[in-house]
Amino acid sequence: PHVPRCVFLGPGTVVSVLTDNQLARTPVATKRPGALSACLLLTQCGRHTTCVVAADTIDSPDGVALRSTRIVRFVDNGWAEQSEPELRVVRDGAEFGVCDPQRRWWVPNHGTVPFRLVELSPSEHLRVCDHLDAARPWDLFKHIQLLYLVEDGFTGGRDALAGPPGYGTIVRPDRWYITPAVRG
Repeated sequence: PHVPRCVFLGPGTVVSVLTDNQLARTPVATKRPGALSACLLLTQCGRHTTCVVAADTIDSPDGVALRSTRIVRFVDNGWAEQSEPELRVVRDGAEFGVCDPQRRWWVPNHGTVPFRLVELSPSEHLRVCDHLDAARPWDLFKHIQLLYLVEDGFTGGRDALAGPPGYGTIVRPDRWYITPAVRG
């Protein structure tokens, strides 16, 4: 039987009931790969922050493919980083998620609204990678803040970044998450 789903389409919008067909056509991200190459994708905000840095993006049959990626997590006691050849921004039921298409492991967290891909110029991508290579997580976090605080619905303070309601807030106990080892 057909079951309509409720999905938050963005901050300030009314909750809509979408049919399965409409839900399938809802984009998984705010920008299409043809519009950008290198990008930053924030997937988790708040006490722990997770982002993906991608050197390139392309359309894939199930969403958006991010190529030559680095997953970066900021946690209470340090930070962590892990490289992955490809990740995909996809629909996972009524939610949105980022997964390794080979292992089907997920980047924390899922959300009820599409992810925001922020374009990185070649020099910005190089700067972000330099911060990672030189183990300067605080510089990278500040750069992420600057890029996302101009996006609708994102807020932050000195060392905080919060997303709009439903953005990267859902932890799925039925999914395996990629959790790189934390460095002090």
